[in-house]
Amino acid sequence: MPKAVIAFEGLDGSGKSTQLTLLRRHLEFMGLRVGVSGPFISPFGRRVRELFLQHGTGRDVGSCAQLCLLAAAMRHAVDLALATPQDVTLLDRFALSTYAYHGGGLDVDHEIISRIYTTAIGDFRPNLTILLDIDLSHAAARRGPPQDRVEAYSGEFFARVRAEYLRLAFNDTSIKVVDASAQIVQVHKEVRRHALGCLHELQVVDRPL
Repeated sequence: MPKAVIAFEGLDGSGKSTQLTLLRRHLEFMGLRVGVSGPFISPFGRRVRELFLQHGTGRDVGSCAQLCLLAAAMRHAVDLALATPQDVTLLDRFALSTYAYHGGGLDVDHEIISRIYTTAIGDFRPNLTILLDIDLSHAAARRGPPQDRVEAYSGEFFARVRAEYLRLAFNDTSIKVVDASAQIVQVHKEVRRHALGCLHELQVVDRPL
């Protein structure tokens, strides 16, 4: 079971994968055992992602069914994280994405999301969530042409998703917002500051910086 869990969140195009990789390398350089998990990391999770992201699929699948699929992928990610002895687990997305994309973007009732996720993952929560915030134009430029059904949604959809992410962060001190439009090195510096501060509080590292 990991001593600490840090999740990365944000719009597609915000640089989550890049920043997760940079933090993993830094923590490993410090001598920590680091694992990477997430709902779409494993073969099972990638298959779930394909089921409702491919063009021409998923439109006849209701929100509840989609949430159950996502919850199953989240549960599998939790099982993988808990099964491996390591100091830190880094998550490439977790439940916050669903609240932002389905709750904010698609207007699914948060109570429905909460009931399904509580059943699937219980009280498992990241110790820290790093929300990489970026404006819509920058995110769209980084993503390029739409590669799946979600990326093809309108700008209004992504505006709602971003607004919901920020609303959730405002009400939760464990979510730290980082300006992802800055240079990669500067973003990494902020990510590292928040991560090491959290790990210091949890006594995983001896110093916060």
